Amino acid sequence: MIDGRYDDFANHCWYVTRWLTEPRETTHLDAAPLSRWRRVVDGLVAAGDRSAVELQRIDE
Repeated sequence: MIDGRYDDFANHCWYVTRWLTEPRETTHLDAAPLSRWRRVVDGLVAAGDRSAVELQRIDE
């Protein structure tokens, strides 16, 4: 839903970053789902979503 439409969601949907935090913190994501998760988070950050930057830091 979000993938490829980052500008539509960045800074417009307050719960999107909370929703994205849950699977990353509560489950072990395999390579493909983790890659997708990172792509969505990176896309949101590139579109200017300030709260998505915190999600990028989860993997650091």
